[in-house]
Amino acid sequence: MLERKKVERLFSEEGVKYRVPIYQRHYVWDERNWNHIWDDIKETTEEESKLLHQAETLEVDIIQADSLVHFTGVIVIREDKEDKTYEIIDGQQRLTTFQIIFCVIRDLSLEAGDRDTAKSADKLILDESGDELDPNDQFKLLPTVGADQEAFRQLASGSAAQSSGRIREAYEHFKQVIKDYVAEGGESISNLFKAFLHHFEVVQMLSVVDNQGAKIFESINGRGIALAQFDHLRNNVFLRAGVERNRLYNGYWRHFDSEEDWLSNTFVDPFLEDFLKAKLGSRFNDRLTLFDSYQRDYRKDLQKSLGDYHEENSRLVEHEFEELQRYSHIYTEIINCDWEDSMWFYKFLATDFENTDWHPLILVLKGERDDLRIVDSNLELTFRILESYIVRRMLCYGPKQSIPRNKNFVMNLISTIKDQDVFDVGKLVRYLNKHRFPTNKEVKNALSKAGTRNAQLIRYILFKIEHWITNHRYSDAQPNFEMGLSLEHVMPGKWESNKASWSVTSGNYHEQARKRNACLQSIGNLTLLSGDLNHEAGNKSFNEKKSLYDDHSSLRITREILRYDSWDVHQIREREESLSKRFFEIWQSATEFLREIGEPEVESIEIEQTDQVHQGAVKWLGPKGFGYITPDTDLPNQSANGVFVHFRDFPQAKDIDLSGGFGQRVVFRTIKDASQEHIRASDVRLL
Repeated sequence: MLERKKVERLFSEEGVKYRVPIYQRHYVWDERNWNHIWDDIKETTEEESKLLHQAETLEVDIIQADSLVHFTGVIVIREDKEDKTYEIIDGQQRLTTFQIIFCVIRDLSLEAGDRDTAKSADKLILDESGDELDPNDQFKLLPTVGADQEAFRQLASGSAAQSSGRIREAYEHFKQVIKDYVAEGGESISNLFKAFLHHFEVVQMLSVVDNQGAKIFESINGRGIALAQFDHLRNNVFLRAGVERNRLYNGYWRHFDSEEDWLSNTFVDPFLEDFLKAKLGSRFNDRLTLFDSYQRDYRKDLQKSLGDYHEENSRLVEHEFEELQRYSHIYTEIINCDWEDSMWFYKFLATDFENTDWHPLILVLKGERDDLRIVDSNLELTFRILESYIVRRMLCYGPKQSIPRNKNFVMNLISTIKDQDVFDVGKLVRYLNKHRFPTNKEVKNALSKAGTRNAQLIRYILFKIEHWITNHRYSDAQPNFEMGLSLEHVMPGKWESNKASWSVTSGNYHEQARKRNACLQSIGNLTLLSGDLNHEAGNKSFNEKKSLYDDHSSLRITREILRYDSWDVHQIREREESLSKRFFEIWQSATEFLREIGEPEVESIEIEQTDQVHQGAVKWLGPKGFGYITPDTDLPNQSANGVFVHFRDFPQAKDIDLSGGFGQRVVFRTIKDASQEHIRASDVRLL
């Protein structure tokens, strides 16, 4: 049933009360929305004043009031016949804003001594006939439970100072713009109030079928009104919860409406996406909206796992609530964890690199550890393995290469893990090794050029080494990564502009300068300093820098430099070797992890660098001599463990599993067009 209603009639009818149900999102309108309504109120009031003035001038009694009607949108409500209230299906943002404006008009009118206007506004906010035993029954409108409800209760009761959140912000906004407008000679508060009541209209749609609300909500909000996917989910699960809504809200959902991380709406859709990736793995379909994916895939899986239950069955709905709560707590752990937490690295990736690719896997490892039978020691080891893989890849291949180029890599890995009856750490290492787990040789090469890599990553690596040194050798208080440290080049990049302090003391100047410049970006020439100290150190001499380090730095990684009497190529390379060894202690290779857990090590193959290898053949050198890997021939067994060979970007080639054993996947990649008849050894890499 459709009906046009003026704003005044919406709230003046006796006994009519509006309630925002649990499944609705909280109040999210902002200054842009508020300004639209304020501009409309102001313009309508001024237009009415002009028409009244014209009527007086022409000495007529009738003005064309219909020309002032301002349509503000559609509201959809459903009557609850038990307590004679109306549940707002759509339009709660608008109706809540109307009530906030009434509160502002009431309070400003009281300040101005206009008690009549204040009393009229108050009657639209509070119901004098409300049940005295029910403190909520006095309010004409009441937002959904949680922070919004309490903030509105305070505001509506005349205690604006005790209100909070977005509702308080809206109140302060309207209060300020109205005060400024009146002070600048605009229409009176009373005239603004009358124009708002008499000329603003909505179309009210009354839903008479119980399950019609969800369909109407999704239909309206699918046509241009911005709703987060999580809001669609919220609406859906609470409507399906039926009479269990309040119990499920209090038991599983309240934190979404009370904790700051969730109230900001910053994390709700990213969380929902990562939750679905964690639950669906490789079956996650990014072509569907998140809500559609939840409905079509996640809930279907849940129904299968719980048995053949009707979709409205309370057990199914409660299981959804329980899983959303459990995974959201893990997600919050990632967001808010401390430096020493094993998940902090993933917070670092998110904040410093905007990389949340690994979050779904963390949700699985933490959220499904009982099903996968992951013991504490294996969980900590798994976090170490993953961090080693990611840090090595970002260091060797670039900051955007924490995962291989396959965008579904993490989801495929999740499915691989879930296919196991019991989580196997060794299988995880071998899986990662098949997808370019950088070797120690690659890492050493990257560390020799660390200054050319991402500064935040190198800062993290040096800080983690500092943490390792402190843990292993000293009892000092642990440093904090957020203490504002920056990278310092001990030998400055512009050392030649200060030759008096950084003179070449022996040998050929040009040769020595070449060697210096070759090691300037080595990790051996880098340390950590506070930003101000780094600027002060600048191009100073080594002895001057040592004095600054000694006086102002407590970091062991920096103070270790004090033992050197001079600083040149030899000292830089020596420290590079020392820091590299510490790197390998913290971020081990795949081979080292397999050795740690007592499994056979990964076999390696060396590529002989010939000028050309015809017909796609790659010459290999193994423990049993020389041979050729070609698309057309089998490879003789090289060892008991076997070798798994994959020719990528070379369509004629096929995967060759030599022994059926676990093996290592060795990937040979040609940069050249795959259609050519040969590849050069320089185009081939052992990955």
